[in-house]
Amino acid sequence: MRIAVACNEAMEVLESFAQTSEFAVFEISDDERLNGLRMVPSNGDDPAGQLAGEEVTHLLCGSIEAQTSASFAARGIEVVPGSSGDAIEAAGAFLMGRIPGK
Repeated sequence: MRIAVACNEAMEVLESFAQTSEFAVFEISDDERLNGLRMVPSNGDDPAGQLAGEEVTHLLCGSIEAQTSASFAARGIEVVPGSSGDAIEAAGAFLMGRIPGK
């Protein structure tokens, strides 16, 4: 599993996906532990295609428009809105089932 968290350079989850400047991309091990982290700048033009190229399976974000969410779903990426705070904490909360969608 590979999780992307829509955030800024300070690794804070943004309230709106439209404000995303970076993605914190987490590699998740088979036993569901955070196994690695890379910061990936958003290309702005086609974030769904960009994250599909990174083999992301889940996108955690604050709010996101339905059309944008649908573009991720069309590429096999599950969008999980409702995250906030620190990107590492959001990924951990998702893995522990505290954010619906897993």
